[in-house]
Amino acid sequence: MTRSLSGTPIGKWALRLILGAIALSAGISIYSRPSFEILYNPWVVNPGCLKEDNCLRLYILEIGNTGRETQESISIEVNNKWLEEPLLPPKAAMFGKLPRPMEQEIDEDRTVWTVGKLEPGKRIEIKFTLAAQTPEELPDWEDILVHAQEYLPSPGALRASEQRG
Repeated sequence: MTRSLSGTPIGKWALRLILGAIALSAGISIYSRPSFEILYNPWVVNPGCLKEDNCLRLYILEIGNTGRETQESISIEVNNKWLEEPLLPPKAAMFGKLPRPMEQEIDEDRTVWTVGKLEPGKRIEIKFTLAAQTPEELPDWEDILVHAQEYLPSPGALRASEQRG
């Protein structure tokens, strides 16, 4: 009857040490959390067309502070072309529920939304609704969001998370 080394208590610890050494040498850490990191996720909800000439789309931009430090100023730049006459104007909320003040600086062809300070582990959602005669006339987030990276100041990483819709 053969018995493997991994079946013994010493073998289990040896296996764990070897796997740990491999993970450390590859730079993998389950305990690593950067000091400064912002994740943002633009997504849409397409309820469809209410009538033949009245199509709606709800736009949601989630912004989360996944770092260990407070971000002092969070701003997003968007294209004015699509936001001239929204059905429901942009509003910011903590965790999508609690209203949060949002300043808007409007120039000729862009608007900068500033939601201010964001503590670690907190999340903001900015929502608005656009309407058009056909679904094809409604823009995608790529047409609206201009420079998230340049307007989410952070000494650390800014990453777009995977889109939901």
